[in-house]
Amino acid sequence: MKNRILYNSSQFLISFSLFIGLGTTRIINSARSDIWISIILGTIIGLIVNYLIKKLPDKNSKLLYYFFNIALLFLSIFVITKLISSVYLDKTNVIIIMLPFIGLLLYTSTKNRYALMKVISLLNIIYLLIIVFAICSLMPTIDLDIFRPVMINSPQNILTGAFEFALYSTISLQVLPKFKENYSLKIYLLSSILLLIIFIMIVGNLGVGLASLYRYPEYMIFKNIAILNFIENIQNVLFFIWIINIYTLSSHSIINIKEMFNEKVCIGTIAALFIVMILTINNYSVTVFILDYLDWIMITLLIIYLLGKIKSHTDV
Repeated sequence: MKNRILYNSSQFLISFSLFIGLGTTRIINSARSDIWISIILGTIIGLIVNYLIKKLPDKNSKLLYYFFNIALLFLSIFVITKLISSVYLDKTNVIIIMLPFIGLLLYTSTKNRYALMKVISLLNIIYLLIIVFAICSLMPTIDLDIFRPVMINSPQNILTGAFEFALYSTISLQVLPKFKENYSLKIYLLSSILLLIIFIMIVGNLGVGLASLYRYPEYMIFKNIAILNFIENIQNVLFFIWIINIYTLSSHSIINIKEMFNEKVCIGTIAALFIVMILTINNYSVTVFILDYLDWIMITLLIIYLLGKIKSHTDV
């Protein structure tokens, strides 16, 4: 029972990780004011995809699953570094910004999965408290007229937003161990409902135009929160939420590499990624490529993951 709770905590948090700085603006740009329709459809598609993945063997090709985890680690480091650099420390060298997170990953690589999930379960409580507070504060200011009339966007764009939601909410789950045995439909539905509320808060408070323009629209809506009209800058609390989400994804990825090989390979992978990040993080073309081709990157990762499952089955 205890292990189930720990696993569910990781599954819940990890569903949000690929939306931060990546999926949120992307889906809003696709679905516009019909974002709620896309998320409902995307949840149904995600449930179908996860059901089909559960039918596959638990084993995976070591090589392909290694590349899968490396790609998610790269995206995690890229997002958290860009986020801190853009929002908080725009004049600080990105290498300095990156170092604490790299150090955190190195420390995590020395731990086991059980210890990691215990930490994540505690972070889950903090995450929920902050999110519930944000929802209670921002719900009264939502302009529902923004979402009317319904289906103002083209069916193609609504479906695009739905497939994007399914991709971003599903791919991150595949870093969790024993997916076939431990995946919970109820937890996936819960995280999808919470994501739906977050998207409604963003679009309902900022409007479609501003929400699609901002790189971090979650940060902008938190600026609207003030406690008793004198405690402001609540948006900075959001930074802790981002850290929790991204750490949940990257920490499970790094533990996967350690369990597939050993701690030395794990540390070597982090060191190699650090060097790659130094060479690419300030390259504008790399940033543009990731943002412009994010959907195709996600589809490629899903294909790599599925091929790994198929290959492991044929090798038996």
